[in-house]
Amino acid sequence: MSPAAQRLLYALHRWGGVALCIVLFMWFATGIIMMYVGFPKLTQAERLSHLGDITTASCCAPLADAMAHQHQHSHSEPASIQALVVAGQPIYRFGYHMSYSRADARTGQPLPDVNSAEALRIAARYLPGSTGRHDGLIEEDVWTRTMRFAAHRPIHRIQMNDPDSTLLYISSRTGEVVRDAPLSERIWGYVGAWTHWLYMFKTKYSDPVWQWVAVFFCVVSIALVITGTWIGISRWRFKGRYKSGSKSPYPQPMYRWHHIGGLLFAFFTLTWLLSGLASINPMGIFDRKAASVDKVAYHGGSLSPDRFALDPAAAIARLGPSFKPRVLDWTSIGGDPYIVATDANNRVRVLPAGEGAPAVLTRIPAASINRAVQQLIPGAAVEKIELLTDYDSHFYARAQHTLRGDENRRLPVFRVSYDDPSRSTVYIDAHTGEIVAHHDRSTRVWHWTFNFVHSWEWAPLLNTRPSWDIAMIVLSAGGLVMSVTGLILGIRRLKFTFRKRRQKRRPA
Repeated sequence: MSPAAQRLLYALHRWGGVALCIVLFMWFATGIIMMYVGFPKLTQAERLSHLGDITTASCCAPLADAMAHQHQHSHSEPASIQALVVAGQPIYRFGYHMSYSRADARTGQPLPDVNSAEALRIAARYLPGSTGRHDGLIEEDVWTRTMRFAAHRPIHRIQMNDPDSTLLYISSRTGEVVRDAPLSERIWGYVGAWTHWLYMFKTKYSDPVWQWVAVFFCVVSIALVITGTWIGISRWRFKGRYKSGSKSPYPQPMYRWHHIGGLLFAFFTLTWLLSGLASINPMGIFDRKAASVDKVAYHGGSLSPDRFALDPAAAIARLGPSFKPRVLDWTSIGGDPYIVATDANNRVRVLPAGEGAPAVLTRIPAASINRAVQQLIPGAAVEKIELLTDYDSHFYARAQHTLRGDENRRLPVFRVSYDDPSRSTVYIDAHTGEIVAHHDRSTRVWHWTFNFVHSWEWAPLLNTRPSWDIAMIVLSAGGLVMSVTGLILGIRRLKFTFRKRRQKRRPA
């Protein structure tokens, strides 16, 4: 390399470090925080604990009656039907594409959207002994900027006066609390995930300004690491030593730590930056979605009430006094109708809902799932169906405090492999028959590109904690050393440059 090119490379690394070492430091520090404090969320356990028991006294009007009233407002069949008790009110919840509606489960009559007064009553029932202040009917804010809330929007935001200063988010469509955010979670959310994701630049769910700011920081940081790696390797004495006796030419401790730290941890920093860039998905170049599946064929038809001969009250009575359901789901698997009951402990009971005496099962029968999966991916044949009792590399649970801790990923689960061109694999909850994950070539590449490379979500590490914690903290600490020393050197360089300029401006 020519001397001019070498000087340019040094200048790019030096001034790029001055500009972005603070960003790299922020990413490493907040990454450690996110290992133990995720984003505010409502877990399955929290949701179930705040719903009421469904009893024969409170539920339910015949499903056909409630559906008849729904058809006056919607010309399509619902994709999901649930019964639940929200703040003492038993309701039917009907799910449509990107929308919910509700009906009084005692009468079958449709209920209007939740207004602010009702939202405050629901909030008071959710946190007994506390009152709330209505903070608006919102489409989204920093804690609800995700598509999972699309069907509940607009959302009531309620600031509670409980000891935790909790923010509650209540669906205007169903009255359910869809997210709770105590002050401590919000503070750590700001310090951790909000800062890590550069959400200070994001004002809405789909924000091109935020995307390009994040891309800019990632690309320049990648260039910074690559130029630093080249400089570090070129300055390292692989044979022999410098006059100081060291293989590094820098006698000052800060320079030496930056040099050696960069050589040791630059590779891991580069993989994190590249995978972080992939997560931003600039211009949509990274395909994260699996090929489409035919859920209607999987279920064997729509949720028409004439397919469910089992009366809801009879179903509740059939469960017996020892099992108190919090949620009833009407579903169809392979054409077989079922009512799936879930209690406060997330235990499941399954009642066949067709003609004949209803049994009480703990899982959807394998015969129904075997029949259903044959129709799930059009034109593809099933290669293998396995019942997993342990997690694998693509289906696993995370602790509740982590970012994806609200996912209800339990065992056992059916893993179904197909012979389609995308080599699809579908995971089906053995208790409920719900499709809980779908992977193909593109999403498997995405898993290894992001979940593994960025978060080190690898079964041998996750299953032998604290191995995962040690690996992530050591590598992050190395990155912190590299970025902190670079930041200090950058500040020193700026001071030197400003001092030199002031001296030049002084009159002789």
